[in-house]
This record gives sequence, structure tokens and C-alpha cells, in this order.
Amino acid sequence: MTQRALIVGGSVGGLFAALLLRSLGWEVEVYERATEDLAGRGAGIGTRPELFNILKRCGAVVDLSMGVEVYSRKFMERDGQVSGEYKVPSTNSAWDRVYQPLKQAFPKERFFAGRAVRRIESAADHASAFFEDGTRVDADLIIGADGVHSTVRAQLFPESAPRYAGYYAWRGVLDESALEGEAHQVLFHHMTFARPEGELILALPMA
Repeated sequence: MTQRALIVGGSVGGLFAALLLRSLGWEVEVYERATEDLAGRGAGIGTRPELFNILKRCGAVVDLSMGVEVYSRKFMERDGQVSGEYKVPSTNSAWDRVYQPLKQAFPKERFFAGRAVRRIESAADHASAFFEDGTRVDADLIIGADGVHSTVRAQLFPESAPRYAGYYAWRGVLDESALEGEAHQVLFHHMTFARPEGELILALPMA
């Protein structure tokens, strides 16, 4: 008998879980509360070979354009001087370049956008998800992959809530063509950290 799984959350984590379960023979449906496609969200991410290996295992298309080679980690002071550099070769990608191949590998008819889960329940032989529109879906397994403000986690682990870590982390996206001369040489192909008091700035190239 085929087992059925329901994934709450259709971002990267949810799609990884869904595709890996499908590879094991499970029947899987993904429910995402956002009505619009998630493509275009996120920014640069560091990767490891394991990420690309598991993308391939999921049936996602992986090519060289997904990554930018990185040579080292740098620490930069407020005046722009590099105070430390560690040779750590790696590859950087972008959140979107991971999300889109996963989304394309998952069957469209099994992905339901605009479906927000209100609560879940567990019985002896099944689990149930109750949606904001009043509908209910039963499955053998429910996986909560619905992000930092997870409805599933808030219900099961109410004590586990986001807490302020004591500093601000700045992130943004700048077109490579805006980096000229020395700035490009210093920053591109490196992960560069700056640590003003109460803040963290991280610059990294992304595909």
C-alpha cells in the first residue's frame, strides 16, 4: 500500500522533503500558503558538494551556471583593511537557483499554492491538516516546512520562537557590473565579513 505524505510549506526545505519521499515511493502533496510563486526571493547562499549531489538525487537539473567559485573567507575592518583571510575554496549559489530546479522537478498537479494550514492533528493511524478555507486533508505523515513563522512548529513546540540575537545582519543584492576595479578584485570570488558593533555585514558572490 502506497504511503501518503503531506508537506506544509513549498519552499526549498519542503520541496527537498517532497522529492526525496517521492524517490522512495511515497505519494506526496505540497501545500504552500503563498499565492504567488516563490521564485525571486532570497539572496546568495554558500553551498557544499552534498547540496548538488542531493539536488541530482531529487531529479533536479544541475549545471555549472548555478555556482560561483569562491577562494577564501575575508574579515574586513571599518576602514576597508582586510584583517584576516582564510583560504577556503567553495562554491556560492543563490537561493533562487536551488529553488527553481526543485520546483520544476516536482509535479505541478501535486503542488497547491494559496493553501494555509490552520492546525494539524495526529491519530493512531493517520495525521490530518486543517486549512484556513475549512477543508481537511489526511495523510500517513505530515512534515512542517513552513518557515521561520511555522504554524506547525508553533503548535507542536510553542516554546520554540524566534529571538533577537543581539545584532543586525545586513543583506542585499548588487549587480556585479556595479563593482569596479579594486572593489571587484577585493570582494568578488570571496566571502567577506565586516563586524561593526551590533551589526554583521556579509558580502558574497551569487549566481
